Amino acid sequence: MFTPICVPCAREMRCKKNDYLFKDYEGAAIWAGDRYECERCKASVVVGVGLEPVVEANSRNFEHAARHSGFELTRAAPESLSDDLIKIVDDIANDARNEVKS
Repeated sequence: MFTPICVPCAREMRCKKNDYLFKDYEGAAIWAGDRYECERCKASVVVGVGLEPVVEANSRNFEHAARHSGFELTRAAPESLSDDLIKIVDDIANDARNEVKS
């Protein structure tokens, strides 16, 4: 398995939690993956997600798993939020470049 790389910081991310739970788009199933985080900028990703959910909505364990899930997937961010995120990533990348030059 590969280690995710933070593009703006050009650093390997570190695994913060295995079996990190999250809900799918419809909130109808819980999936698990490994949560990695950049130690510098704190950006995080979930990788290693299985082919099937670990708990589905019709399971008696669903509510318990849902309470402990980290987030619910969304299809797309609102346009204004997307612009803000792009600016943040650009700022982080510029800071990283400036730090490397110093």
